[in-house]
Amino acid sequence: MNKYLTKTITAILFLASAVAFAGNPEGYNIKIKTNSLKEGMQCILAFYNWDKEYIKDSAKVNSKGEVIFSGKEKYEEGIYSFVLNGKNKLFEFVMDAEQNFSLEADSTDYMKTMKIKGSQENKFFYDYQNFMAAKHNEIEPLQNKANALKKGSDSLKLLSDKMTAI
Repeated sequence: MNKYLTKTITAILFLASAVAFAGNPEGYNIKIKTNSLKEGMQCILAFYNWDKEYIKDSAKVNSKGEVIFSGKEKYEEGIYSFVLNGKNKLFEFVMDAEQNFSLEADSTDYMKTMKIKGSQENKFFYDYQNFMAAKHNEIEPLQNKANALKKGSDSLKLLSDKMTAI
C-alpha cells in the first residue's frame, strides 16, 4: 500500500510540475508600444465580425509606455484594431493562433515602422500592407492622368496597360 501511495503522489507531483514549467499553451500575451502612448491611457483591442467592430479587451498604458493585454483564454483569430482612448484607431494586426507577440511602431507611420516579435502572420500582414501601399503610390499618378483623358483614346489604353502591369 505504501508503494502504491508513494508512486501515485510522485506521479501527481511530476505532472503538476511539468504543467507549471511548460507554461500555459492557452491564453494570450500581447505587448504594444508606440511613442504616442502615455502612462494611464486607456487602450482597446477591437475585432471585426463581418462589417462591425466589437470591443474585445482593454488595458491601461504602464509606466514603460506600453500596454499589455494578457489572459488565460485565447482570442478568436482574425483582424484586430488597436484603439487609443476609445476613439482613435491607430492600426490593425492579425490575431493568429500563437497570441504571444509584441508590436512596436512610431506614430509618424505605423505601417512602415512596425516592428513585430513573435508573430510570423503579422510580419506577412505588414509586408503585404507595405507592398500594396507602394503599388498604390505607383498607380495613383497614372490613375489621375487617366481620369483626365477621353474614353477610347490611345493614351488611356496605354495608361490602363501600365496600371494593369503594376
